[in-house]
Formats: sequence, C-alpha cells, structure tokens
Amino acid sequence: MRKRIVRLAVLAAAGLWFFRLASVPLPLTPTPPPPAAPPVPPKPHVPVVALTFDVCPRHAGPGIDTAIVRILRDSLVPATFFVSGDWLLKHAAAFPLLSSLPGSEIANHTMTHPHLPLLSPDSIRWELAETQRLLSQHVPHPAPYFRPPFGETDPMVDSVAASLGIRMIMFDIASGDPDPTFDAARLHRSVVPRVRPGSIVVMHINGGGRHTAEALPSIIRDIRRRGFILGTVSDVLSDSSYVGK
Repeated sequence: MRKRIVRLAVLAAAGLWFFRLASVPLPLTPTPPPPAAPPVPPKPHVPVVALTFDVCPRHAGPGIDTAIVRILRDSLVPATFFVSGDWLLKHAAAFPLLSSLPGSEIANHTMTHPHLPLLSPDSIRWELAETQRLLSQHVPHPAPYFRPPFGETDPMVDSVAASLGIRMIMFDIASGDPDPTFDAARLHRSVVPRVRPGSIVVMHINGGGRHTAEALPSIIRDIRRRGFILGTVSDVLSDSSYVGK
C-alpha cells in the first residue's frame, strides 16, 4: 500500500511538471519575409527627332502642298511649322490644314521673309512681333519660337527676339528640298543617314520643295527604323538628348 502511494505521488509530480512545461510559451519562429520582387528595369530612352517645315510666302499656287499634310496625318507624325505672316495673310483658308494636325505646333517665320541681319532693330522687331500677333489670331498659343529666313542671324537678331520672349530655332539637317536637282532619293540620302538624337530637320511645305512629298514617306519610315521618335521642336527641346542646335 505504501509503495502504491509513493508511485501515485511520483506520477502526480510528473504530471504537474509536464503541465508546467506545456504552459510555458514556446518561442515563435519568425516568418521569413516574402522574396523581394525583381527590380523593374528602366524604360529605354528613345531619342526624339523633329521634322520642321518652313511656310515661306509664295505669290502663286495654292500655298501649301496638301500631299505633305496628308502624309503627316496618316503617319501620325507631329511637326512644327514655321509660318510667314505674308503667307498667312494670303492663304488663311489653308492655314487650318496645318494648325489642325494632331500634336503639331505653329511657330514664327517673320512677316516678309527678309534677310534679317540687314534690317534695323526696329524692323526686326516688327517682323517678329507682327507675325506673332497674326498667328495669335488663328491659334490660341503659338509656339514661342522663330526661324530666321535663310538661316541668317547675328547678335542683334538674337537680342531682339529674346526681348520679345521668342527663341530662335535653327536646324542641323537641311534637306535641300528647294533645290530642283534634288530628287526623292537624294532628299532621303540628305536626311536619314545624318539624323542623330535631337536632330531638327528643315523642309518646305509651301510648294518650294519639289519632291518633298515623294520622299517624305520613306524618310519617316527609315528614321523610325533607326530607333527614333518623331516629334515637335518642343519635344526635342524637352528631351534629355538635346544638345542644342
């Protein structure tokens, strides 16, 4: 009997020890964090090239090559048009063909297309300010750019333009389209191989470019094949690859 009581006491003590052990909280094993998501690679930078068209005053013909307008629209290419004030006065009915092209912008090409460095400061100011005033009557916000006729400028021209808040925009690629000896194949060769990030190409849309419309589809296609986006002057100026022209 005594042995039985001792055995029961031992069992009871063992049960109490087990109960106390079971009631001690076990340390929690930390849950491993989920695997980190792979980093998202940055989108590759695609440099921008601007196709620009000078709209010089012409006294004969419709004033605009509608085939170029159609190609730009069908190819979804925005462009910058440098419009002469005299052209706008004579061809106001054709102007919406340019201003309505999606994404395109209208800029200043002076009133009378003069040799600006030969003019007085007041005459330069009138050429730019009067054109800007006319453009503002047809588009809410003309681009604050101008292109000097014949690409001619000097410090006085730059100073007058800056005082009007207008930035001069030149070009690094002259297509040569006013030259009657430039056929479509030669226009293509004068543009596409020379394009680089931030390039600004000058062509003409007022009929001065005899083969511009013929060459334009392949120029657009092959600039894109070289990996460039076609945009406006504003797109080029805002692009990190632009180094100034």
